[in-house]
Amino acid sequence: MNQLFRKANMHDIVDILIAEREYMIEHEPDHLDRWDGAINAIKTSLQNSLERMVICEIDGKVAGHSFWNTKDQMANVNSIFVRNEYRRMGIAKELLAYIEKDVKASDYSLLTLETLTKNPAQHLFDKSYTRKKESNGWIYYEKNLKTT
Repeated sequence: MNQLFRKANMHDIVDILIAEREYMIEHEPDHLDRWDGAINAIKTSLQNSLERMVICEIDGKVAGHSFWNTKDQMANVNSIFVRNEYRRMGIAKELLAYIEKDVKASDYSLLTLETLTKNPAQHLFDKSYTRKKESNGWIYYEKNLKTT
C-alpha cells in the first residue's frame, strides 16, 4: 500500500466534495438537503481553503483530507475525513499532525475543533486535545500548540 500526504490542489476539489457529502450522509443526514443546496458556496469555500488543506492518497486514490481556517482569531480544524475503507489505519492522526504543524508555522498557538457527540473519531481527539465543553450534540476541543 503506497501512502502519500500532500497539499491539496484544484484537482482534488471533486473528491473532497464527494467525501464531505459522504460525511453528511453518515453523520448529519437531517442537514443533507441544506448542504446540497449550498454546494456552490461549499465548493468556493473549499477552493479558498486549498492552501490549508492536506490530502492522504493511498495507491493514487484520495483516502482522506483535512483542512483548517481561522475563526475568532484562532485556528480551527474545519474538516477531517477518512473514507470508511481506510479507517483505523492512523490516517486521521497523521492528518491532524500535518494540520498542527501547518497551524504552528502560521503563528497560531491554539487549535480548536468541534465534532458531533456521535462521531467515532472522538477517541482520537480525546487522546491529544482538551474537551472544553459539550453542548447540543457537539463536543468542543482545543489544543495549545505552544506546549507540543
